[in-house]
Amino acid sequence: EHDQSLMAAERSWASRWCRAGSEPLDEVLVRDVEETQRPPIARYFAEEGNASPASPRLQRATQLELLRLCSKAPHSATREANLAALAASRQRLLQADGEDLGQEDELADELRAFCARHALWPHGTETLVLRHFRVGGRGLAAAADLSAGDTVLAVPESLLLSSERLSSYDGLAAALSAAAGDSLHDDVRLSLALLLEIARDQAGAWAEYCRFLPERPPSALHWASRQLQRLAHTPLVGRVTAAREALREAHAALFPALSLALPQLFPPASFSWRRFLWAYTVVQTRGLVVGGGAEPRARRTVLAPVADLLNYSPTSPLAWPSLEAAGAARPTGPVAEGPPSATLTFRLLSAVPAGRQLCLYYGHPLAARESRARGPFLGPSLRLLGAFL
Repeated sequence: EHDQSLMAAERSWASRWCRAGSEPLDEVLVRDVEETQRPPIARYFAEEGNASPASPRLQRATQLELLRLCSKAPHSATREANLAALAASRQRLLQADGEDLGQEDELADELRAFCARHALWPHGTETLVLRHFRVGGRGLAAAADLSAGDTVLAVPESLLLSSERLSSYDGLAAALSAAAGDSLHDDVRLSLALLLEIARDQAGAWAEYCRFLPERPPSALHWASRQLQRLAHTPLVGRVTAAREALREAHAALFPALSLALPQLFPPASFSWRRFLWAYTVVQTRGLVVGGGAEPRARRTVLAPVADLLNYSPTSPLAWPSLEAAGAARPTGPVAEGPPSATLTFRLLSAVPAGRQLCLYYGHPLAARESRARGPFLGPSLRLLGAFL
């Protein structure tokens, strides 16, 4: 009985296309069918106004469902026209399903100037360009034909931001200890370092780079309660709630205590709960766990400008970056004058033609980060949730 009612509903749905009219397909119905093929997470982002263009996979699924439903409609001239239009549309999609070279991003020139100004290009030669791709959105592509072993990006150590930056502020260590003791997790410390770096120098590199950071990083921590309730029977709800409560607790312990102790460093407007959550989700979705330098075995989480624009791919031609001593991939440019510093260096494992997107495989470092990013003042890390949901 259930199957019969379902078949009747499908016939009714499909018959709505079989009408006289100049347009072979009703766009409203096409969008309705597309919505039935979207996964729940994609529907959430669509409702929040952050929907990206339909992916090739979603387009293919929608067209297959349209063909299936339309074939159930009663025979008519309109039905045949619909089927022919759908078949032609599907063929065009399959032909266009080749490599996605994207389009130059609106901020491409600004990123190019940022890289030149802060000496991120190896040997002063542009290697990467900011583009917008159908899948993944904003990302980096090869600016020229590149060979295996080439260095495509060398971020000077002076631009890397880690929790260690907090030690450069006079009186901050004592104020943090008084406010939170020793229970503050490294990721929270890095979040504070990001906010401090932006607030202390409005003309500095990190204040400038904020233009390329998302206003709302793609983290489950930003979801409203009604959106979380859609996943009420999964472990995600408990993890998000626990992490958000721990972050609230950390923020309440730090502020206004730090603003009262060091008002010149912590103006309240720059360290609100909203800004604190933004900085933390930037760390969770864009931080890299790297090693090398003076202590090769030591690993730390850093924010690396430009490198955080590399999208994820399990078949990335890029090796995981390492902090290398000066001389291995010495950048040139205005910032390169004076004593050389180490660089966070990204090298190719295989040749890449001009225009192809360059991605990074985050798999192993993410797993390591997920297992260690826990602390009494933080709760479970949402790095995996933020990066892949």
